[in-house]
Amino acid sequence: MPSGKVHDAFNLALLPLAILTPKPLEPLPLAMGYIVGTMFFSPDLDLSKSRAAARWGLLRVLWLPYAKVAAHRRISHVPVLGLILRTAYLCILCMVVLIFLIACGVNIRLAFHGALPRHALSFIIGMLIADTLHIALDALSSSLKRLMPK
Repeated sequence: MPSGKVHDAFNLALLPLAILTPKPLEPLPLAMGYIVGTMFFSPDLDLSKSRAAARWGLLRVLWLPYAKVAAHRRISHVPVLGLILRTAYLCILCMVVLIFLIACGVNIRLAFHGALPRHALSFIIGMLIADTLHIALDALSSSLKRLMPK
């Protein structure tokens, strides 16, 4: 299985190809999603000591329950489903924080603008491309190891 450094280098080397997207996707939000997906939202968040987890700094403790539940290279490494699971987990954490802040009397206002759906879609697709490339590299590495004589 490739190291975190190899995953990062592989994904970042393919970034220029990923941003060559057709309309209606937006290149900048797609590239941002791709980088976030590569650096912070990797399928390897299922490892408590991964490079992706370390990049969260002190907030890496938030990913410990996820790492316990999502065994490495299981559900977190299923294309689309793994990204949905990590996104849902993070959304639940954010909702808990928002509910706490509202309960403490903090006035929270969320505003969305007309361009959000297209930009959000581009960002999500960027994350999905990064996620898929990570999983593909793991699969390729595992296949090559099986073919190599011992």
